[in-house]
Amino acid sequence: VGSPRVSMSKYIEKKNTNVIGFVGRFEFLNTFDKRPALTNLINMKDDRRHFLYRFFAEVEGAVIYGDIIDYLINSGFKVSIRPHPQECESTYNVLKDKYKGKLAVDDSADYLGWLESVGLIVATLSTSLTEAYLIGKPIISVDRMFKENYMIHYDKWMENYMSIAYAPSSLEEVKELF
Repeated sequence: VGSPRVSMSKYIEKKNTNVIGFVGRFEFLNTFDKRPALTNLINMKDDRRHFLYRFFAEVEGAVIYGDIIDYLINSGFKVSIRPHPQECESTYNVLKDKYKGKLAVDDSADYLGWLESVGLIVATLSTSLTEAYLIGKPIISVDRMFKENYMIHYDKWMENYMSIAYAPSSLEEVKELF
């Protein structure tokens, strides 16, 4: 179920695959109901600053993901993207069309089944990485690649999550890890 409180991770079979998993984290930029980001900005009066941090992080994160995905596919890997539950999954079709058969979008209800199908995880820091950590799946966090610290509101948790992941600070370092 993807929850460390009800972890089924002990039942996961460890497999080596040539598939790299990406955890989607773009629910402000890519809303599940296709609501324009401008609508969120206009309606979010009390917490507008948080929205701006998240929005800018999602834009930069999407660019970073795009660079890594392009590198991986051109290097012979396959990619599987697991959208955030509050994202519009069909938005990722543009990547499926671009990389014909080399990129899949997992829209199943089974997060652990998806984790089992990938060799490692690329993500921004998220509680969704807890299960990956529990089953010993290698994690690459792209958070140190951001030009600005968008996670300033989460600094007290960052150190713990960064300790479970490889944390390259550039695309060149990501390439070295692979």
